[in-house]
Amino acid sequence: MKLVYLSHWRYPAEKTHAQFAMNTCASFADKGIEVELWVPNRKNHIADDPFEYHNVEKKFKIVKIPCIDIMHLNDKIGFQLMVFSYARNIVKRAVQEPDSVFYAHDARDLYFVAGKVRSLYLEIHDFYDSKFSFITKKVFKHIRGFIVTNSIKLRRIRDTYGINEGKLLWQPNAVDLSQFDIPVSRQDARKKVGLPKDQNIVLYIGTLYRWKGVYTLAEAAKEIKGDVYFVGGPEKEQECLREFARKKGYSTVHFINRQPHELMPYFAKSANVLVLPNTAKDVASKYETSPVKLFEYLVSKTPIVASDIPSVRDIVSEEHVRFTTPDDPASFSTVINEVLASKEISKAQVDAGYTHVQQFSWGKRAETIMSFLSRTNA
Repeated sequence: MKLVYLSHWRYPAEKTHAQFAMNTCASFADKGIEVELWVPNRKNHIADDPFEYHNVEKKFKIVKIPCIDIMHLNDKIGFQLMVFSYARNIVKRAVQEPDSVFYAHDARDLYFVAGKVRSLYLEIHDFYDSKFSFITKKVFKHIRGFIVTNSIKLRRIRDTYGINEGKLLWQPNAVDLSQFDIPVSRQDARKKVGLPKDQNIVLYIGTLYRWKGVYTLAEAAKEIKGDVYFVGGPEKEQECLREFARKKGYSTVHFINRQPHELMPYFAKSANVLVLPNTAKDVASKYETSPVKLFEYLVSKTPIVASDIPSVRDIVSEEHVRFTTPDDPASFSTVINEVLASKEISKAQVDAGYTHVQQFSWGKRAETIMSFLSRTNA
């Protein structure tokens, strides 16, 4: 079997999507499949070799597809033109590979190729309710199988589009267990990333968009018995949150710019508490996401405090994390302080979480999806 992964997301604002595509391709290649990742041929901020930048072993081929590249002139219009031209130019190459399996995580990438090749698979990270529903309707007619990252979306897609259960697979995101399961103490981890050795550290790792709930955590900081650190960006969002904390006078809130991916396990290990504060006021946060950082948190064996929302409950329970009321700073500060004070309860949860996350490795994810492809592609 040859698998072609289609992804237009190789640009700065969506590093997470690009990282996901690279990890997925690598996990398939590890299972002996010939894999190619087809990306737009355009300029971006990545000067390094993409395999080095994303810390992925070079086991598959990256193919650059021609596209209109004017995002440096107009980001919004340029992005739309890039996606359109990339999707259009896929067709000429794709029809020359009638026996390949084509796999994407955005329906737009499949619009022009739908109906022109035999085997199309779509991994769904969003609900696909938008003004571009004509794209979804056309593409869905030609999909052999849907891989859906949480069960809430799976049921919604099944009921909305009348898709047969046999064409649907629930498969959450995953984590590189070997990368995050590092034998290092908290003090050594702090030394590695330059964090203070003698204070309680409450840590958030990831992007700083509002729907991630980072402002709730910042407000909670004034009552937390320790310092709160935000590790991530983008720069504009970090500056907005930094200014918010400054105006409020939250002196225990600290910011660290985006760091290389290989340092993330050390940051996770350095914390007394890791926080997943996603808001319940945003549909993507409440229902759609399958947060990669949650899997990474679990591997680190660090206590976790998380918003009690359906998307998080889709992955973990009270056995693995401490839940708190979303969008409620007082609830966050209370629960975080309880975790800081109760080491025995926290140890039971981190041990259970560590055992639980073993099923979400990239390797096991690839095996499950490959079995699904074999069953539905006959």
